[in-house]
Parts: sequence; structure tokens; C-alpha cells
Amino acid sequence: MTAPTANAPVKGDEEKAELIQAYESKLEALGQAHAETLDSMHHLAFVLTCRGEHEEAEALLRKAVLAVEKAFGEEHPRTVYSLSCLTTVLRRDGKYAEAEVTLRRIAGIKERSLGNGHLETLDTTKDLAWTLYCQGKYEEISELYRNLSVEDSDTIRMMNDTSRLDAAEIIYRGSLELETRFLGEEHPETLASRSKLAGWLKGKCRRAEAEAVYRQLVTLRTKVLGASHKDTLESMNDLAAALSEQGKLREAEEVLREVIIIQEGVYGKGHTEVLKSTGALARVLLESGRTNEAEEALRQLVTLKSQIHGEDHPETLESMDELAVIVSKQEKYAEAEQIFRRLTEQLQRSLSRDDPKVLTTLSYVAVMLEKQGKHQEAEEAIYQQRPALGEGQEYETAEEAARRDGISIYQPLTSPRSTRILKIYPSRYETAALVCELSEEELNDENPPSYAAISYTWGSQLPSRKILCHGKAFSVTENCEAILRRFRQGNKMSCLWIDAICIDQSTVEERNKQVAMMEDIYRLAEVVVVWLGPATEHTQEAFRYFEGLAEGRRCEFVRSAIRAAELILMILINVTL
Repeated sequence: MTAPTANAPVKGDEEKAELIQAYESKLEALGQAHAETLDSMHHLAFVLTCRGEHEEAEALLRKAVLAVEKAFGEEHPRTVYSLSCLTTVLRRDGKYAEAEVTLRRIAGIKERSLGNGHLETLDTTKDLAWTLYCQGKYEEISELYRNLSVEDSDTIRMMNDTSRLDAAEIIYRGSLELETRFLGEEHPETLASRSKLAGWLKGKCRRAEAEAVYRQLVTLRTKVLGASHKDTLESMNDLAAALSEQGKLREAEEVLREVIIIQEGVYGKGHTEVLKSTGALARVLLESGRTNEAEEALRQLVTLKSQIHGEDHPETLESMDELAVIVSKQEKYAEAEQIFRRLTEQLQRSLSRDDPKVLTTLSYVAVMLEKQGKHQEAEEAIYQQRPALGEGQEYETAEEAARRDGISIYQPLTSPRSTRILKIYPSRYETAALVCELSEEELNDENPPSYAAISYTWGSQLPSRKILCHGKAFSVTENCEAILRRFRQGNKMSCLWIDAICIDQSTVEERNKQVAMMEDIYRLAEVVVVWLGPATEHTQEAFRYFEGLAEGRRCEFVRSAIRAAELILMILINVTL
């Protein structure tokens, strides 16, 4: 039996009713302490937990704990299992203090019955540490691992070095150290913990340390599982990524080529894993400045993926996109334009004409046309100009057509506590058209949406620049466009609140309500940015000046602190004398 997991399927109301009826029947026929009744209770609690009905699940499991303990004793495996299930429910319901009490009880039982070094005891220690972490009890985490670790261990040394004190790192390193000590460095659980530590270090941008741990992991997994095992190959790919992020491109290339040779021998040339590693190799070659080799690798990749998955498959389209970028970096703009056009056509077969992915790829077509000096074609490609009604030779933009047809990018807000957040889609090219969409979000203190709030001056500028919002051309000021370009990212969505776009300026009632909410809008933002405009030749000089002022204040603060400490020391000496 296992405790409930986060990814279990949600059961329907009918099945829940059936389980309650089955439990009640067994309770009546067999009694609370019978094994079948207890199994029925745990199964029902599992279903309730999956449905998010934590209060009912908790109440049921507390009954189960009492019944099991009475029937079998506190240290029986069934009692420990019931307590573990209860802990899972408490943690998922955010009741970390109660979960901590239960976990400490479980830890005590397992230490007495199994010993400190048993896998189950170590797992409970890890669960307890993360429960303390969720409560911000970082000192108790240190104490927990200090008591279990040997005196001269890496974990103890790290905890003594307060400059590196990080509760999460103590858990990762402490768990790895205990598992290495009690289970051995080649145990699957120890290898999994080493992998988690490496991933955490990489996520913290401590890439050199992550590289060292990945190297250890590759060596150990090769020894235990063999060079061709999927976990070993996964660790080698992770190592290559860590090397690449540090600019160690030649080493990353060597690792990836070795991975590809092994994968081709195990899976065959067209396997998904081989294609994935080949794509990583192409990116490393591109970063190394070896664009011809990167282009050749990606052309082969596109051909293979087209044969295996089909031309319209997302994997094929992703590699086509990367190929077009590499071709454009070699200033072969006409060829890159054709690849992007082909990519746009294939995307349109499965997506709508106004889908952000289609529009983003179309914006790349426009960039390639601009690079070739075809400015009019670029304008028409991205903003979809078409003949107006009336005079056949005149054109109107999509924005003008939208106004004529009564189409707007705005939908009325459905809640008095709602605002709109502008989502800017990522782009590979700085000059590409801005592709955006608005989403309505509730301003909730407990669970606010994720966004950056922008403060800037509108000035006297007229809307002269275009962005694409929900597939329609929308005019903004030059200053506003500069902000959006500055915050657009290359590989993920950017979420902003900017009044000129997020508020329907044509609706006075909405504008007044949103202005009244601005205090909350700025207060609940993850970050508030004051935009002063694009950088000039004096910007760096100004920032150096401010840094100097800040450093001067810090020095003055330190001098004052030292003087205060000297005075306190003199007073203490006089008192002692």
C-alpha cells in the first residue's frame, strides 16, 4: 500500500458514494479494527484526498490511526502506514505544524524498529526536513542534520560556514550524505538524491558545482547501470548542458557526441532521444560559432523528423524554426524567409490565422523581408493589409478595418476586482513585431496573478507604433513600444500591467474603476518598474554616480556601527572595573 500521490485521478461522486457505502457495510459487519474495514477506510481517504476534500480525509484517517493503534500497537507497520497517509493529507492541506508532529512520531517509531540508517527512516527524515522548510524553521533543519551527521562531514562544514547557509541545500546535501553513509553511494536512492542536488545547484546558477556533481553521477551510473542505461545517458546530457552554460563548449560537444553514438547503438538513428541529443549538439555548435556544422546537423534533423513524425509535427516544426534562425545568422535572409514562410503555412494547418505562434513566425518572415530591404512587403506580411471597400488601390490596416467593423481587442471585465494583464510572446529577433494578448485576472491578496507593473510617462506622443494583440493591429506610443520590447524575452512569456493597454481607454466607466484600483494593482505586482526611457550615453555614468552614493552611505553606516560598538565596549569595561 502507498500513501496518496498528487497525480492520482479524481474519482466521481458516484464512485465516492459507492466507497462510503462499502466502508460502512464493512464497519457494520466486521468492526472498526478488521483489516478489510481499515483497507476500505484508507482507500476512501485516498479518493477524498484526490478530490481535494482534505477535511473529510483527515477525519477518516485520524479514526483509522486510533483503530489500528488499538488493534496492532503503536509500532506496527499498519499504524505507521496510517500515520504516513495522515501526514500526506495534512501537508497537502497546508497544515505543516500538525504534519511535523506526526512525522516526528513516525521518525521515532522507525528509528526504534528499523534503525537510523534504514531507507524508510531516511525518507521520513527527508519528509520532516521539507515540512520544517515549509514552515520557515531553518534552524531546526540544521539541528536535525547536525544530530545525524558525522562531525567532519561536508554538511556540518557548510552549516558552520554561515555565508553558505541555505536550508534547501542542507536538506539536499544532508540527505545525500546520510544515504551515502548508510546505503552506499551506488544505491538507487543515493543516486537519485545526487541527481536532485545537481539539478538544484544548476537551478541556482552554481554551474561549476553542478558540473562536478553531474560528473560524479555519470561515473557512478556508468559503473552501476552501464553506459547505455537511460539514466546514465540522461546524466550525460545534463552534464553537457552544465558545461554549455559555462561556455565549455568543446567539452559539451564531446559529451554529446558520445551520447549520440551510444543512443544510436541502443535505439537506432531515428529514435526520439537521438534526435533530442542531436538538437542539443546543433545548439552547442551554433554557440561555438560553427554555424555551417550547426546548419548541417539541423538540416539532417529536420529531414529525419519529417520522415518519422511528419512535416506538421511540433518536433519537426521546432527544428525548422531553429534551422531558419541559423540560416539567418549567416545572412542568408531569402532562404530563412522561405523556411519561415513554410513554417507559417504548416502552423496554420493546425492553428488559427490569429494564433500567437502563427503571428510570431509571421513576424520572423517580416524581419527577413526587412533585412532584404523589402519594407513594404514586410509591412503587408505582418499587419495583413488588404484592399478597402471603395477605391481599389487604397489600403487599410487591420486596425482600421477592426474599427470600421466594430471589432475590439477588449472584452468587458467580468468582476469588480479584475484587471487585464498583457502577455507578450517571446521572440528570437529583437526587431520582430510584438505579439501579445490580454487576459483577465482577479486581484486576490492571497493568490495574486504574476506580473510586473510598469510606471511611465505618456507624454505628448501620439500612437504611431503597432503591436499585434489578439491578432489585430493596435497602435501604441513610441515610448510604450520601447517598454514592451525591453521586457520581451527570448524564450518565455512576459506578463506586464501597463495602463495604456490594459485599461480600455475608450470606456470612461472602466477607466475610472481601474484608476481607483491602481494602488492594489501596484501593491500586488511581483515587481514595480519605473521606466525612464531607453539608455543614452549618460546612463551608465548616472548609475555609477548612484552606486557611489550608496557605497558612501554604506561606509558611513559601517563607521557608525564600529564607533557604537567601541562605545558599548568601553561602557562594559568600565562597568566590569
